[in-house]
Amino acid sequence: MTKTAAIFHGLGGYQERSWVPWQKTFLETKEYEVWTPTLPNSKKLDNLDWWIEDIITNSPHHYYDLVVSHHSGSLLIEKLLSHDNFSAGHIISVAGFVKPSISAQLHPGHANEYHNDLVRNHA
Repeated sequence: MTKTAAIFHGLGGYQERSWVPWQKTFLETKEYEVWTPTLPNSKKLDNLDWWIEDIITNSPHHYYDLVVSHHSGSLLIEKLLSHDNFSAGHIISVAGFVKPSISAQLHPGHANEYHNDLVRNHA
């Protein structure tokens, strides 16, 4: 069975920028099938709920062996894992938000919109 991975960029990023192409290539050499979506209008966090629906609708898988995220992509992962139809074996969050209080200070209104118990069950 092929291992699966998803890489989610942060604000202002896209699938062919910065470290994402390198990470994708590296994981492919380790025999992962890698999905690297570009999140439209990623300059503001206001589109987080739209990204969630877009990912759930368009993701080639509902379970990933590995999910890697950067910065606000970490908030995205926390919210995705609050849904019953998205789960992951391992999560790597690079420069993400580690506490809801920090996230609330940086992005008011988006910090506590995920459910810790569901995240634990899906990760």
